[in-house]
Amino acid sequence: MASSAIPLLFIFLSLLPFLPLFAASNVTLGSSLSTTDDNPSWVSPSGDFAFGFRQLNNTNTFLLAIWYAQIPDQTIVWHANTTSPVQTGSNIKLTANGLTLTDRNGLTIWTAQPNTTINFGAMLDTGNSVLSGNSTGVYVWQSFDYPTDTILPTQILPLGGMLYSKLSKTNYTKGRFELHLMNNGSLQLNPVAWPTEYLYNFYYSSGTANSNSSLSGFQLVFSQSADIYILLRNGLTVQLWPDIFPNSNNYYRATLEFDGVFREYACATNSSGNQSWSVVGYIPENICLDLFNAFVGSGACGYNSYCTANGAATSCQCPPGFSLIDPNNEYGGCGPDFPPDCGVDNGTSNAEDLYDMTQVPNVNFPSGDYDILGPYNESQCGQACLQDCNCAVATFNGTFCWKKRLPMSNGRVDTALLLRALQHSVARRDFSEVFLEASEKIKKYHTQHNLANFLFGIPRPDWYQRVQVALGIARGLVYLHEECSTPIIHCDIKPQNILIDELFIPRISDFGLAKSLAFNQTRTHTGIRGTRGYVAPEWFRNVPVTVKVDVYSFGVMLLEIICCRKSVAQEFEDEERAILTDWAYDCLREGTLDALVDGDATAMSDIKTLQRWVMIAIWCIQENPLQRPTMSMVTKMLEGYVEVPIPI
Repeated sequence: MASSAIPLLFIFLSLLPFLPLFAASNVTLGSSLSTTDDNPSWVSPSGDFAFGFRQLNNTNTFLLAIWYAQIPDQTIVWHANTTSPVQTGSNIKLTANGLTLTDRNGLTIWTAQPNTTINFGAMLDTGNSVLSGNSTGVYVWQSFDYPTDTILPTQILPLGGMLYSKLSKTNYTKGRFELHLMNNGSLQLNPVAWPTEYLYNFYYSSGTANSNSSLSGFQLVFSQSADIYILLRNGLTVQLWPDIFPNSNNYYRATLEFDGVFREYACATNSSGNQSWSVVGYIPENICLDLFNAFVGSGACGYNSYCTANGAATSCQCPPGFSLIDPNNEYGGCGPDFPPDCGVDNGTSNAEDLYDMTQVPNVNFPSGDYDILGPYNESQCGQACLQDCNCAVATFNGTFCWKKRLPMSNGRVDTALLLRALQHSVARRDFSEVFLEASEKIKKYHTQHNLANFLFGIPRPDWYQRVQVALGIARGLVYLHEECSTPIIHCDIKPQNILIDELFIPRISDFGLAKSLAFNQTRTHTGIRGTRGYVAPEWFRNVPVTVKVDVYSFGVMLLEIICCRKSVAQEFEDEERAILTDWAYDCLREGTLDALVDGDATAMSDIKTLQRWVMIAIWCIQENPLQRPTMSMVTKMLEGYVEVPIPI
């Protein structure tokens, strides 16, 4: 609702960047911070805000950030726009040119260097980090001008200004949603075609664009009194939500969250040690419903997942027969637990022997329909989907039946519909059946090459053929570890035990050292097994081993697939290069991945996959088996469904 604005307030807010410093702890030229400092931050006079290196999740990674320093979770409100978190040994320094962030090797990662000489810097009690010019005393750079996902009281977003969400609760990469104050004066929320920067249609608009320029939006203002409104050019204001009753004993912030909701929060300033943020206003009213207006994209919860909104809170769930792609991120979408489309037994089996239909009341995926049938009853709808190998889900409204294929998007609760989801029910086989099947395949493919011949021969195999082979091996290990009725540890994963047929389809062979785990057993005592170079360290510690020993061997072999060389190569005089695992880690750390693939132009043209796969391999060969991912997680990371953190 529009209301009269106070002109003096407008003038004050507009002039904020030109006011002299007050309530600030000045940072002198030459000052620096390092991730190795006991307290790597510059703190505002009140102690409310800190600027510096904020450690992430007790790891060796940090963000150059601003955060609330007095509350338990030390909520981040700004961070430098780097491509990834920085590592231990990084440094930030203030000079007459501005701020410079360098890594442990002294390479510049990020700068804040306005085209003028700097006199000093400061962390203000408003949460704004500023640099002051030496002659005028004005702010020549301020973090308020470069917001990330959050704005604070006294902060203004001008025309063309934007916020961008995080990718997930713990991942500060640019995410799937953006807030824009458009040049036409309208405030909009847009989903993003992640990982690109392409914007889908908006799912919220303030409606403050106007052909009469005096009536159009001009600034998004977060006032000192904790109100958030759009200031029109004629001085009137449009509130985003009802007036907030400010409390001087509260902190306030407004954040575009990773689920696409723009929320204002309040938190008590008392030092009880148990403060938490509570929502005092938000847009849109229902992200689960409103986001569908974008028509394309995955929706609030990711593909194949459905969204439930309860006031300002949202939650995401997978339908029956689907599981979270990333178990640590409920907003990252779901994947089917059954083979998609028409690939099961080449359509030769009876569908009712392979699948069940499970009912989920009041859920719908409103886009992605490819067929509508009716009038039908509920049973006919279920059978129509069950007998169609393209159908993953059917929704039924009492009369009509909509069939949907994968991936499904914009899932949400809808009280008018009944969803029926496919759930895979192929009976799982025991170890003896798998062993016999593997033996038969060895006989059948005895004339074919194994992976060692494929990798280490001349010429070097194509990069994309290697990618196909690695993915096939990973999926085979997922089957052995997680899909057999009794999990199997192969114990000797290496290129010589992988058969490759003429279509470059890999098959795991030689189960002579394999161990079958009993029901509900996750580890076993056994003598040392495997081949030098591929053996996990826990084999030598006289402790029970788990499927993670295969993960370790796969990590070594993945590096061999990437590099087309053996894990231990005596021809290199340099000892570190002779051990592939050590050399790969050094190349990743130093940014010299091109050396690993030795001029392979195709691999270098796919540099993002190359970097991601090297990081996955290094996670697989962590000394502590608990730090290694499961093979199902490895597969999801290889396929790009789950982001790979920088290895420790």
